[in-house]
Amino acid sequence: MRPALILLLGMMLLAAGALAQEADPAIASVNGALISRGEFEQTLARITSDTLAAAADSDALEIEVLNVLVEQELISQFAEQHNIHVSDREIEDEIGHLQESLGETPWDGWLADNLYSEEDFRAAVHDQIVTGRVRDEITADLHGLVEHVRARHILVTSPTAARAVLISLENGADFAALAAQASLDVTSKDDGGDLGWFVRGELLDESLTDIAFSTEPGAVIGPVASALGYHILETLDKAHRSIEAARLPSLIKTIFERWLTGQAQAADIIFNL
Repeated sequence: MRPALILLLGMMLLAAGALAQEADPAIASVNGALISRGEFEQTLARITSDTLAAAADSDALEIEVLNVLVEQELISQFAEQHNIHVSDREIEDEIGHLQESLGETPWDGWLADNLYSEEDFRAAVHDQIVTGRVRDEITADLHGLVEHVRARHILVTSPTAARAVLISLENGADFAALAAQASLDVTSKDDGGDLGWFVRGELLDESLTDIAFSTEPGAVIGPVASALGYHILETLDKAHRSIEAARLPSLIKTIFERWLTGQAQAADIIFNL
């Protein structure tokens, strides 16, 4: 579940009166840390100053802004707990690089145009650097040789259909042919159900990953229930491999977003929108 959905559920619960806006100027509390209404309104104003963003659904945009602020607070809390810090010199260097890139554009004018005070922008640069460092720590295991599994699957709608596939396989049917014929996974069925090489956290459904990593090559497991349906899964191979450079950025993004989702699910979050 993405944090945006958690935010929406939280707001629905608080509509019953768990937290009154008039009594508390904070718009949210994350593990006891307050997010001020002023910070929310400033962030929302910066986003809506963009023409395309301003045309978006206002309720959805407010939820997304809250999502961003809650995630940043979770990142900051993790950084504090793990002694991840940013020096004033690092912030000044980043600001200096930006000022150089602006050329003759007045710095004060650029800040005003983007609705920042000097203090607010320094805080934003701090958060940006911290986020990068936390992301690097969370995804550090993706560098070097990483444990991979290669597997294939057949996705069907029901346990009955899955058992029928298993019976066909036991009777000597070809896995790839059955996948092409019966699998609902349009991204893999034409490749015989082949999911390729993947690492932990890469597949949409972690239950498939866990089973693939815990099963010896050649074993066929099923039915495995997921949000998508029922799977027949065969682990094909295991190896420690480097992640291809072209694949790494997307994988880092996926792993980090899922980590953030887990942090939000485990956090004590209260809303006052």
